[in-house]
Amino acid sequence: ESDWKLLSSLPEFSYLFQPSSKPSEIMTATDPNELEARVLSTDNVVDAMGYIRRSYELYKANFGPLFIATLVVIAIIGASGSIPGGFLLTGIMHAGLYWFFLKWIRGSKAELGDTFAGFQRQPGQLILAGLVMGIVPMIVIFIVGLPFFIPLFASIIGSASTGTDPGNLLAHLGWLGCLGMGIGCLVALGLYVLWMFAYPLVIDKGLKFWPAMELSRKVVMKSFFGYLWLNILCGLVALLGVLACIVGVIFVAPVCAAAIAYAYEDRFARS
Repeated sequence: ESDWKLLSSLPEFSYLFQPSSKPSEIMTATDPNELEARVLSTDNVVDAMGYIRRSYELYKANFGPLFIATLVVIAIIGASGSIPGGFLLTGIMHAGLYWFFLKWIRGSKAELGDTFAGFQRQPGQLILAGLVMGIVPMIVIFIVGLPFFIPLFASIIGSASTGTDPGNLLAHLGWLGCLGMGIGCLVALGLYVLWMFAYPLVIDKGLKFWPAMELSRKVVMKSFFGYLWLNILCGLVALLGVLACIVGVIFVAPVCAAAIAYAYEDRFARS
């Protein structure tokens, strides 16, 4: 041919320019057993500082969209606490934020609407995951601390029966009660770390809530202290935000969310 032609005008290549028969982000459920076998068969090196560093670089290069998306999610979760049944949004919005960051990490410029992807990508499973991950730690704190709360309960019951003012409840709680509550909180933190990948596994891999939580637990257990250190670093970053007139936590929250997303991507991207 002596003249240039559009590739789309040649019948042999017309199939390349036809619209896809299905959206590129249709969710296909992954076999949890097969995924587990692949993931657990590889070494698990947790580069906690590296995840924080990479998340900071991503945030610095794309401050506007990452900050706005995180702010919207935090605002919705905060406002949902005053709405009957609003707590059901927690899992959906957390997962949507992870989905938003995963798309950026994978080279796709996510839009604000991607933070609401949880409403299309297994919302029921995300609600169940959010309920279990929210209720179980509270039950654990209560059960672990219950034996230590006896002086507090005795003081409240005694005051109610005599009609007197119980006074400073914290004083009645005593050091044993504080110790029990502290132990319960540490156990709850451990559960949070074990389940840290549950939301991304549901929204990204299409797993049901319990297989996702179980796979997260098994993966984290292989390098528990590495992932614990990552969450501690995220907590320290959040603390810096709190020290910066409290509202500063909104500005550092994207670093924490992106760090968890990077840890997930490094562990599950090739699986």
